[in-house]
Amino acid sequence: MKFFGKVARDERRWMKVCYLLIALFSFSLLACNHSDTNRKIPDEVMSKEKLINVMVDMYVIESAHNLRIMERDTAMPTYSGFYASVLQKYNITLKDYQNSLQFYSEDQDDINCIYDTVLEKLTKMSSEVDAQHGITKDRGIKDEWIHPK
Repeated sequence: MKFFGKVARDERRWMKVCYLLIALFSFSLLACNHSDTNRKIPDEVMSKEKLINVMVDMYVIESAHNLRIMERDTAMPTYSGFYASVLQKYNITLKDYQNSLQFYSEDQDDINCIYDTVLEKLTKMSSEVDAQHGITKDRGIKDEWIHPK
Protein backbone atom coordinates (compact mmCIF):
# COMPACT_ATOMS: atom_id res chain seq x y z
CA MET A 1 0.00 0.00 0.00
CA LYS A 2 2.95 2.28 0.64
CA PHE A 3 3.88 2.02 -3.07
CA PHE A 4 0.54 3.43 -4.25
CA GLY A 5 0.86 6.47 -1.98
CA LYS A 6 4.30 7.21 -3.43
CA VAL A 7 2.99 6.88 -7.00
CA ALA A 8 0.10 9.25 -6.28
CA ARG A 9 2.42 11.77 -4.57
CA ASP A 10 4.90 11.64 -7.47
CA GLU A 11 2.08 12.01 -9.97
CA ARG A 12 0.71 15.09 -8.16
CA ARG A 13 4.20 16.62 -8.05
CA TRP A 14 4.67 15.93 -11.77
CA MET A 15 1.28 17.49 -12.58
CA LYS A 16 2.24 20.64 -10.65
CA VAL A 17 5.43 20.90 -12.70
CA CYS A 18 3.45 20.43 -15.93
CA TYR A 19 0.93 23.12 -14.96
CA LEU A 20 3.76 25.53 -14.14
CA LEU A 21 5.45 24.87 -17.48
CA ILE A 22 2.18 25.39 -19.35
CA ALA A 23 1.56 28.66 -17.52
CA LEU A 24 5.06 29.95 -18.29
CA PHE A 25 4.66 28.99 -21.93
CA SER A 26 1.29 30.69 -22.29
CA PHE A 27 2.53 33.99 -20.82
CA SER A 28 5.36 34.35 -23.28
CA LEU A 29 3.99 32.68 -26.40
CA LEU A 30 4.53 35.62 -28.74
CA ALA A 31 7.92 36.74 -27.47
CA CYS A 32 10.00 35.09 -30.21
CA ASN A 33 8.36 37.18 -32.91
CA HIS A 34 9.62 40.49 -31.53
CA SER A 35 13.32 39.79 -31.15
CA ASP A 36 15.77 42.52 -32.15
CA THR A 37 17.74 40.96 -35.01
CA ASN A 38 19.99 44.01 -35.49
CA ARG A 39 21.77 43.61 -32.16
CA LYS A 40 25.39 42.46 -32.52
CA ILE A 41 26.30 39.36 -30.56
CA PRO A 42 29.81 39.53 -29.02
CA ASP A 43 32.25 36.70 -29.74
CA GLU A 44 32.27 35.52 -26.12
CA VAL A 45 28.47 35.03 -26.16
CA MET A 46 27.19 31.71 -27.46
CA SER A 47 24.38 31.49 -30.00
CA LYS A 48 20.78 31.32 -28.83
CA GLU A 49 20.50 27.75 -30.10
CA LYS A 50 23.51 26.60 -28.12
CA LEU A 51 22.35 28.42 -24.99
CA ILE A 52 18.92 26.81 -25.33
CA ASN A 53 20.46 23.33 -25.54
CA VAL A 54 22.66 24.00 -22.51
CA MET A 55 19.69 25.29 -20.53
CA VAL A 56 17.57 22.26 -21.43
CA ASP A 57 20.29 19.93 -20.16
CA MET A 58 20.71 22.00 -16.98
CA TYR A 59 16.95 21.92 -16.27
CA VAL A 60 16.81 18.17 -16.80
CA ILE A 61 19.55 17.74 -14.18
CA GLU A 62 17.82 20.13 -11.80
CA SER A 63 14.48 18.34 -12.23
CA ALA A 64 16.07 14.95 -11.59
CA HIS A 65 17.51 16.34 -8.37
CA ASN A 66 14.28 18.07 -7.29
CA LEU A 67 12.16 14.99 -7.99
CA ARG A 68 14.72 12.96 -6.04
CA ILE A 69 15.49 10.65 -8.92
CA MET A 70 19.06 10.99 -7.68
CA GLU A 71 19.46 9.68 -4.16
CA ARG A 72 19.43 12.40 -1.50
CA ASP A 73 22.70 11.46 0.20
CA THR A 74 24.61 11.06 -3.06
CA ALA A 75 22.96 13.86 -5.02
CA MET A 76 25.06 16.82 -3.99
CA PRO A 77 28.47 15.61 -5.17
CA THR A 78 27.09 14.30 -8.47
CA TYR A 79 24.78 17.28 -8.96
CA SER A 80 27.68 19.66 -9.55
CA GLY A 81 29.45 16.96 -11.53
CA PHE A 82 26.48 16.72 -13.88
CA TYR A 83 26.55 20.49 -14.40
CA ALA A 84 30.25 20.27 -15.18
CA SER A 85 29.58 17.48 -17.69
CA VAL A 86 27.00 19.67 -19.47
CA LEU A 87 29.50 22.52 -19.72
CA GLN A 88 32.11 20.08 -21.02
CA LYS A 89 29.64 18.57 -23.51
CA TYR A 90 29.16 22.01 -25.10
CA ASN A 91 32.82 22.99 -24.65
CA ILE A 92 32.02 26.08 -22.58
CA THR A 93 32.91 27.41 -19.15
CA LEU A 94 30.55 28.53 -16.41
CA LYS A 95 31.61 32.10 -17.21
CA ASP A 96 30.60 31.62 -20.89
CA TYR A 97 27.20 30.39 -19.76
CA GLN A 98 26.72 33.28 -17.32
CA ASN A 99 27.89 35.88 -19.87
CA SER A 100 25.49 34.53 -22.48
CA LEU A 101 22.58 34.55 -20.04
CA GLN A 102 23.45 38.10 -19.01
CA PHE A 103 23.67 39.29 -22.61
CA TYR A 104 20.34 37.82 -23.71
CA SER A 105 18.66 38.93 -20.48
CA GLU A 106 19.31 42.54 -21.43
CA ASP A 107 16.66 42.23 -24.14
CA GLN A 108 13.32 41.02 -22.80
CA ASP A 109 12.24 39.65 -26.18
CA ASP A 110 15.45 37.62 -26.57
CA ILE A 111 15.27 36.03 -23.14
CA ASN A 112 11.54 35.31 -23.50
CA CYS A 113 12.19 33.64 -26.83
CA ILE A 114 14.96 31.54 -25.28
CA TYR A 115 12.82 30.45 -22.33
CA ASP A 116 9.86 29.69 -24.62
CA THR A 117 12.03 27.41 -26.72
CA VAL A 118 13.51 25.74 -23.63
CA LEU A 119 9.99 25.18 -22.34
CA GLU A 120 8.85 23.73 -25.66
CA LYS A 121 11.78 21.29 -25.70
CA LEU A 122 11.23 20.24 -22.09
CA THR A 123 7.51 19.77 -22.69
CA LYS A 124 8.23 17.62 -25.73
CA MET A 125 10.74 15.56 -23.75
CA SER A 126 8.19 15.15 -20.94
CA SER A 127 5.53 13.94 -23.35
CA GLU A 128 7.93 11.43 -24.87
CA VAL A 129 8.88 10.06 -21.44
CA ASP A 130 5.21 9.87 -20.41
CA ALA A 131 4.40 7.93 -23.58
CA GLN A 132 7.30 5.52 -22.99
CA HIS A 133 6.15 4.82 -19.43
CA GLY A 134 2.45 4.59 -20.20
CA ILE A 135 1.43 7.75 -18.38
CA THR A 136 -1.64 9.29 -19.92
CA LYS A 137 -2.93 12.80 -19.35
CA ASP A 138 -6.45 11.73 -18.42
CA ARG A 139 -5.76 8.77 -16.14
CA GLY A 140 -2.20 8.98 -14.88
CA ILE A 141 -0.51 5.59 -14.59
CA LYS A 142 -2.02 2.80 -16.69
CA ASP A 143 -4.30 0.44 -14.78
CA GLU A 144 -2.37 -2.64 -15.90
CA TRP A 145 0.65 -1.39 -13.98
CA ILE A 146 -1.30 -1.35 -10.75
CA HIS A 147 -3.54 -4.36 -11.46
CA PRO A 148 -1.58 -6.75 -13.71
CA LYS A 149 -3.64 -9.36 -15.55
